[in-house]
Amino acid sequence: MNILSRNIRNTNPIVFPQNWGVSESANEIQRETEELQNNFSRSITFGEHLSKMLENLFQAKQEHAIDNWDGYGAKAINEQSYQNAIRFVLSLMPDIPAPEIGVEPDGEVVFEWYGGKRKVFSISMGSRNELTYAGLYGASKTYGVEYFYGKDAGSEYIRGTRSNIGNTRSIIGKYDVNASGSGDMYSKGSNMLHTLRQIVNDDEKWRSMLRDLNKEFYHQTVTTNQIEEYMAKSLNLDLDAFFDQYLRDYRVPVLEYRIDGDKLAYRWTNCIKGFDMPLKINVVGEDMIIMPNTNFKFKEIKEGEISIRIDPDFYIYSNNIMGGY
Repeated sequence: MNILSRNIRNTNPIVFPQNWGVSESANEIQRETEELQNNFSRSITFGEHLSKMLENLFQAKQEHAIDNWDGYGAKAINEQSYQNAIRFVLSLMPDIPAPEIGVEPDGEVVFEWYGGKRKVFSISMGSRNELTYAGLYGASKTYGVEYFYGKDAGSEYIRGTRSNIGNTRSIIGKYDVNASGSGDMYSKGSNMLHTLRQIVNDDEKWRSMLRDLNKEFYHQTVTTNQIEEYMAKSLNLDLDAFFDQYLRDYRVPVLEYRIDGDKLAYRWTNCIKGFDMPLKINVVGEDMIIMPNTNFKFKEIKEGEISIRIDPDFYIYSNNIMGGY
């Protein structure tokens, strides 16, 4: 294939190649170039570095368009992964530093951010509309999967990690001694944060808090107390008992409840003193938020077929005590 191309000056701050070939392959490249230009036009208001990322992404596709591009049997770039990568770039905040963009041997696009020794974060664009992330910051690690399909798919994944939680030790070990926390701290910590997200019940407020937290403590070594206080202040919530329960106690709170006619009785058990986390439930077809503590509370409900559904995104257990209080 002989493709002659040249750069054409235009009004954009970056220059895209103009294809002058006549083959089907050349036409395909031209179509992708035009698509990239359209994506660029949508992203230009978000910052020049994002447009540069799109340009690098397009270049990566051209360089990895055929199988065995590395000489060791690597697969050609996956088209769905490439499309997801474009969507990912266009969704980034304008102040996100530009990553290195590459293609993995399995054909998936990968974004990598390097911040120095033992400071790296990578995101791989899956072919099934998922993205896999992994990060290393000193001795701390994070990893997981998110989905382009939306919040429900992401929540389902977080709930699925509960099978990795043993609840035999607290996430945080004893202070002032050489005692590490539990080995399931990542899975349990993820579910703790997911539960807190349900309590906040405002995703824009939740995301804003996370962004501001990262800006506030950027490149700093921080204590647990600093993070807890910042989150509580930013969200305007009293989270002392919440963090003590999920970080410093190994037990999972249990909602004890009973429905008797038009009355619902409920309380928290298997928890620390003073635990009072709100909870979303559905009783006899009616959604509601209850405010349990460690003493029984009572709420009038509609009479009907006895049924209660607890929001599964809260990391708790439940116990129906139909025999009495």
